[in-house]
Amino acid sequence: MRLFFIGAMVFLFPLLLAAQPLTEIPIPYMLEAAEEAEIARDLLTAIEWYEKVYDETRDLSLAFKIGTLHRDLRDYLKAERWFGRVVSRDKQKLFPTALFYQGWMNQYLEDNKKAVELVGSFLNEYPDSEEKERALWILRSIKETWDMPDYGNVKVESIGTNINTPLGESSPFLDAEGHLYYTSFNEEEPIPYTDEEGIEKFFLLYKATPVNQGEGKRARKKGRGGDWEKGEALNNYVNREGYHIGSGTLSRDEKVLYFTRVELLGNVPLNSKIYYSVFDKGDWGPAAEAVGINGDFFSKHPQMGELFGEEVIFFSSDMPGGEGGFDLYYAPFIEDGKFGLPVNLGPVINTSFDEVTPYYSEGTLHFSSDGWPSLGGFDIFSSLWDGSKWSVPENMGRGFNSAADDLFFYYSEQGFKGFVVSNRQEGNRSAQGKTCCDDIFVFEKEKTKADLLASFVYRGKPLNGGVVEIYVLERGEQNLYKTITSPDSAQYSIPLELEKEYKIIAYRNDFSRDSVFVNTLELKRSQTFKKDFNLRYTKKRSDVEIVKINEPIRLSNIYYDYDDDKILLDAEEDLFYLLELMEIHPDMVIELSSHTDARGRDEYNLELSQRRANSAKSWLVNKGILDERIVPKGYGEQQILNHCVNDVKCSEEEHRLNRRTEFKILQGPTSLEIEKEVIRGRKGPSRK
Repeated sequence: MRLFFIGAMVFLFPLLLAAQPLTEIPIPYMLEAAEEAEIARDLLTAIEWYEKVYDETRDLSLAFKIGTLHRDLRDYLKAERWFGRVVSRDKQKLFPTALFYQGWMNQYLEDNKKAVELVGSFLNEYPDSEEKERALWILRSIKETWDMPDYGNVKVESIGTNINTPLGESSPFLDAEGHLYYTSFNEEEPIPYTDEEGIEKFFLLYKATPVNQGEGKRARKKGRGGDWEKGEALNNYVNREGYHIGSGTLSRDEKVLYFTRVELLGNVPLNSKIYYSVFDKGDWGPAAEAVGINGDFFSKHPQMGELFGEEVIFFSSDMPGGEGGFDLYYAPFIEDGKFGLPVNLGPVINTSFDEVTPYYSEGTLHFSSDGWPSLGGFDIFSSLWDGSKWSVPENMGRGFNSAADDLFFYYSEQGFKGFVVSNRQEGNRSAQGKTCCDDIFVFEKEKTKADLLASFVYRGKPLNGGVVEIYVLERGEQNLYKTITSPDSAQYSIPLELEKEYKIIAYRNDFSRDSVFVNTLELKRSQTFKKDFNLRYTKKRSDVEIVKINEPIRLSNIYYDYDDDKILLDAEEDLFYLLELMEIHPDMVIELSSHTDARGRDEYNLELSQRRANSAKSWLVNKGILDERIVPKGYGEQQILNHCVNDVKCSEEEHRLNRRTEFKILQGPTSLEIEKEVIRGRKGPSRK
């Protein structure tokens, strides 16, 4: 289990190596130095000694040890390489878990394909391993997060160099005046450590002023340093010498500061307890141990909240009786620094692994866990409190989370701005590798919006002057929300409210109606719903004629230019009408015939008319009508409609009458109602 009391590993400067040249130090002495450094949790020194011994011995147990220490330091790339070295050389299978850890490190490195391959191979070879539960969890995590989106288009960037240092920062929160509190070593270089003196620096609690609140010489514009001035450590009542100070939080009235103190034995955490300090006479007063939530166990990450209408404190602890690892608890508030019996949040929240860094606001609990399916390591989750129980935690998604560890979620401005703490690669200032140490990141979440882009269309072309009626559906009823129309536009952009169900109806006089349902419930990110309302032109019964099967039906608006087979723009009107008829009567089979005028040779006109019939058929087939439902037939100049036969002088308009297209029903309905304007010619509906 990992103790995130500071959110960063302690990196110590190795002083022991300067005693004599490494080549003159016997292997047992180097090994002893490595083991002592490891016990003291001086991991960088331990790794350097172990690597020197490995160079001399090629002992695979040391390679496995080095990989493990790099894993503890969260240097995933080096850990993966060392575990991979063990796997490739371990012919006798003496270190079976190296395969598992190599796969796990690949999840942190965002190579899920390789992670699945290696962890799956490990489970196949060692199905009863102690690591089985975690291995199955990794495979489940990868499966459930493989296509996880970036919910809400969240932008995450470093808080700036005025706050973040190479050794790591953690636990950000704000007071009512916008001051930033956070914990840090506030050091740029590794911290010296010796067995006699221990470490000289500790994680302390700092307070930083926003840059726009500086006075005089301190006032400046934002830059690489970020939105805050460099922080100043709180007084010695809070930052006690010899202790690491962990995460903190303020009471509702901001008169009490709750925070974590971690006592060390050498460089090893001895205990972690929650303390409090009362603001008095312009500064924080003497700190005391909080009553009711500490004991012979680790308690950390205090956060004030409310349950059952009463004030409570949330915190993380490994006290006996939990689900496993660190669990989240709450305890009723009695008075400043005093709380009732802690209550475990239960298996809906807690897992057999670790749940840490709770943050509660307006009925939602955010926390980090490495026991729920994640992108890698700790991810941030949210759970809703309905007054009696918690909802199943939901992963906050990419952006908030990464393949590394993501902790200490905190937000302001109604949830659209805030902080996360992470050792993610991008933007991190880690002292060792790219992912050793935690930095504070600022997030800004795009406010989710929804709108409808509605377009009116008639036979493939824009149709102006339509009417849109928007109804809200609630409890089985539909209530008119808004009516929109525009005589000069065929397209409408309509804003919609979130958490609503809508029915949208579109119509225009002399046209059919169309409708669509739109749902903005639980919308995770901004979305534009697009809908083309395809309306049909409608006429009264007095404007139709009855035609029967095998009776030629003239499409009087389909004409062709002389000696050409291209479909003219006006001709598409009747073709759209014929398309509608064939869609309404899916069993209808037609002959589609074409005719020419009398000019030109008979044989050529016959061939031209066939091409024209084929052209009209192709138009319909391209719109989705099955090929076998249309029989194209060219008649040439065999069926002239007027006196313009061979050697008779006629006008262009008289000749054009003969360059026509007709159809007749071969199979399907025995009679149809056909609009007179199709048979006799028309101007069609206006399109302004």
